[in-house]
Amino acid sequence: IVLSYGPEIGDLSDIASSVTGGKVKLLYLQEKYPHGDSRYNVLYLVSSALPPYAAILARWVKSKGVKVVLNQNGVGYPGWTKDHQSINSELSIVLSLADLVIYQSQFCKDAADYFLREASSPWTILFNCTDLDKFKPETVRAPSSPLRLLVAGSHYQRERVTLALSALRLLLNSGLDVELVIAGPIPWDRSGAEIIKLTHTLKLSESVRVIGPYSQNAAPTIYQSADILLHLKYKDPCPNVVIEAMASGVPVIGS
Repeated sequence: IVLSYGPEIGDLSDIASSVTGGKVKLLYLQEKYPHGDSRYNVLYLVSSALPPYAAILARWVKSKGVKVVLNQNGVGYPGWTKDHQSINSELSIVLSLADLVIYQSQFCKDAADYFLREASSPWTILFNCTDLDKFKPETVRAPSSPLRLLVAGSHYQRERVTLALSALRLLLNSGLDVELVIAGPIPWDRSGAEIIKLTHTLKLSESVRVIGPYSQNAAPTIYQSADILLHLKYKDPCPNVVIEAMASGVPVIGS
C-alpha cells in the first residue's frame, strides 16, 4: 500500500511546524504511510484539506487504476460562507468517485448525505485519533492561579475567539482571577485589528495572551498549561483540539 495525499498537501514536511485542523490526521498517517509523490495505488483525500483540482485529480487517478479514499468531515453551508455551493459541488464529485468514504462522525455523514449525496461506495465512521503517548495529563498538576482558559486550533470563525473574549469579561466582572490564551492561526480578514479593538473595548489587555500558530510537538504543553478549553465553533464535525484536550485531562466547554 502506497498512499498519496495529493500535490502540495502531501508535502507535509514543510507544514508540520504549524499543522492544525484536517491536516493533523495526515501527520499520523504519514508516520506509517509516507507520501508517495508519483508511484502510489491509493489517493487519500481529506475534505477539509483537499489539494488543488481535487475532483480532476481523483477522476484521473481512477483512470489509472488508483483507489480513492475520502475522509469526509465538514461541508459547506449557507451560514458559514457564500461559497458553500462551489465547495459542495467539488466535494460531491469527489465523494461520488471515492472507493471508500470515511466519515468522521455520524453528524458528518448526516451533513454529507443532506448537502452532498449519499455514498454509493462502501463507507464507515471513524473518529479522529490522537497520540495518547504525547497527549496526556501532567503527572502532578498544581492548581494554577489565575484560572487559565484556552482557545486553540485554526480560528477561521470569529466566534471561536470573540465569544471567548466576551466570556472572559463576564468572568472577570464576577470577581474571578482568570486569563485567556489564544493559540493557533487566526486567518479571517483583519483579525488582528479586530481582536485588538475588542480587547481594548472590553479592557482585557492584561488578561489575554495570543501565541499564534503552534506545532504538534508544542501542543501537549499548551494543553497541559490550561485549566479549561473553550471550543465555541458551532457544530464542529470532529474537532482535533477537543480530542487532544480531553486526552490531556483538560475539561472542555463546547458549542
